[in-house]
Amino acid sequence: YVQNESYFKAKKLLEEHHCCIIAGIPGIGKTTLAEILLVDYLSRDYELIKISSDIREAAEVHTPLAKRVYYYDDFLGQTSLEHKLGKNEEQGILNFIDAVARSNSSRLILTTREYILNQARASYERLARGSLDVLKCVINLADYSRHDRAKILFNHVYFSGLSSQYKLALLEGRNYLKIIDHHNFNPRIIEWMTDYLKGTGVRPES
Repeated sequence: YVQNESYFKAKKLLEEHHCCIIAGIPGIGKTTLAEILLVDYLSRDYELIKISSDIREAAEVHTPLAKRVYYYDDFLGQTSLEHKLGKNEEQGILNFIDAVARSNSSRLILTTREYILNQARASYERLARGSLDVLKCVINLADYSRHDRAKILFNHVYFSGLSSQYKLALLEGRNYLKIIDHHNFNPRIIEWMTDYLKGTGVRPES
């Protein structure tokens, strides 16, 4: 993991409001950031409660005095808001956010695609009225400095097991700069690229 500005924004939200909504485009690093934050809390003896499909899973076991970090990945759905929220679930989400905010021992980490969050606020009046913007940490490409991008590329190449011919192709003519400086740079694409090339016989120049 390459620590960047979004890590510090999310951590500050969790310490000040006890809750953070990590939002952004697909592949920008939302889940990775969430998992790194979870590692930090687990190292401080927090118990992890992972929510799979409904916020009631957390509400039913919530104890204000227990050191727990609740994690709900893609809490509004992976590709669309449609059919995601059950009856009055939006109010349940707001109620649980409020309960965590009032507990000094609890933390709540939510992730979602930003456009789905915007759909939810347009579709559900209660979410529109809620103070979700205060809790939102949007990951943008601008959060990754040129140095951050270089480290992300280096890490994926280093741990990928790619043959030397691929690594030399990146070095030739400083081709790595074309990746680092590309306007569509995306950590997930870098991960896919290094994993894909590792299992193919495609020549680097292809």
